[in-house]
Amino acid sequence: MSRLRPLFFICIMCVFATFLCGCIELNKQSQGQSAFGSGVSVTEHTYLWGDEGFFTKKYDVTITIFGANMYSAQGVSRSQLDRILEEVRGLGNPTSTTTPTPQTVPETGPTITLPASLDVRVDVQKYLTSSGYQIKVAFAGGKDQDLVDKFEERVTLSNGMVSASSSRRPVKIGAGVTMPGTTGTDRVEVTVTINGVAYKIIDKLLPA
Repeated sequence: MSRLRPLFFICIMCVFATFLCGCIELNKQSQGQSAFGSGVSVTEHTYLWGDEGFFTKKYDVTITIFGANMYSAQGVSRSQLDRILEEVRGLGNPTSTTTPTPQTVPETGPTITLPASLDVRVDVQKYLTSSGYQIKVAFAGGKDQDLVDKFEERVTLSNGMVSASSSRRPVKIGAGVTMPGTTGTDRVEVTVTINGVAYKIIDKLLPA
């Protein structure tokens, strides 16, 4: 019996560590809507524990137009999801009007270089497609990807629109956002949290 006690203690510690890092997913539900060639797909994840406490809910959202992926984000909160859906409904309302916002050039801030012992990679791109510019910000792994507690990205477009989302451990390769860019200069900020320390590793401008 005494030989089983260390094993039992190790099992308890593993369960406790898993609980703290928010890795226990209790439920997953997907739903989608489509109309006039466009579609919105939302996947709801329910975790036992997360940044909102017990039974934290996070959402993955994808917006397509005629089969083309126009926007995607993973791990957004309910308020962020509501804001995204409100913008989509506004785009589909033929009676709504939009006042053009003058394009401005955003300014970058200071960044923090990761210690040389840490290897974490992020893929940031702005590229031109047949439907316009696209911006992609994605977690690309690295030797120390399992040490990342939180991955946050923030995109500020030259027209003033801001998109921000985050993913918590375990952060999956590909987590991030893909969204339409502008013909002006857009800004991307990326912050990773490792062992409780937040490193703003990217703050760059993406010209057209």
